[in-house]
Amino acid sequence: MSTTRIRSWTHRAEDSQGLPETGSPSIALRYRGRPGGDGKCEDAALVLELGPHSHLLAVADGMGSGARADDASATIVECLAKRAEALADESTSRLEILNAIEEANEQIRGWGVGAATTVVIARVDGEGYRTYHVGDSEALVAGQRGKLKWQTVSHSPVGYAQASGLLDAHDAMVHEERHLVHSMLGMEGMRVDVGERRHFAMRDTLVLGSDGLFDNLELVEIVEIIRRGPLKKAADALLARSLERMNRPETEGPGKPDDIAFILYRPPFKPSGSQKK
Repeated sequence: MSTTRIRSWTHRAEDSQGLPETGSPSIALRYRGRPGGDGKCEDAALVLELGPHSHLLAVADGMGSGARADDASATIVECLAKRAEALADESTSRLEILNAIEEANEQIRGWGVGAATTVVIARVDGEGYRTYHVGDSEALVAGQRGKLKWQTVSHSPVGYAQASGLLDAHDAMVHEERHLVHSMLGMEGMRVDVGERRHFAMRDTLVLGSDGLFDNLELVEIVEIIRRGPLKKAADALLARSLERMNRPETEGPGKPDDIAFILYRPPFKPSGSQKK
């Protein structure tokens, strides 16, 4: 009998008010439509419970200026969710994730309306994680003492400049070309970045989020909020501060009204292969 459980949210869900908690203290998911909008969120999110300490997490962000953006983000989530059984097997999960991305990309391109979406995915367990991403939805890992240990590189001119050291984190956030993205599902020449398998240290926290989070909060703010305390409390604080920033954008700083979705994950026990904090 399968032990896989699926918890996902898209605009197609019957319950548009909220996603029930996962029941695990190690995972928290939050999302919201942009302030001043029609209440519909074009982002989508997925939590697959693959085993006692194994999960697949994903956040997708439909291209806001394009047609069927919400359908595009929902499509990649649904392509992943229907592969739940195969994803539970670590030996086949990498290929299945890539197949899901390819399938969703073909479906979105087949609509012929210019729809597109980003996605960031992580397969996690108590020991470690591997990420996959297309576009500028991001993932990062922070330690309990406030060290930013790892971060994905956005598929954008600003993302590449920041990764190469040409822009610092603050300048990258306020750059006038931050909105440009080179790769999405639905775009010709889509690029998928597959991360190496990395280990968690005790009390590390993994964040997966759409640009509604990363365009409104500085990295140092995010790390400071997530590094300690109950995970659900940290998730509530991230959402509240992001919405406050969107509603009162600063003249020279972050503040971009947008849909937002993010997932926080913290390993529920001390990993045997832990690293220093």
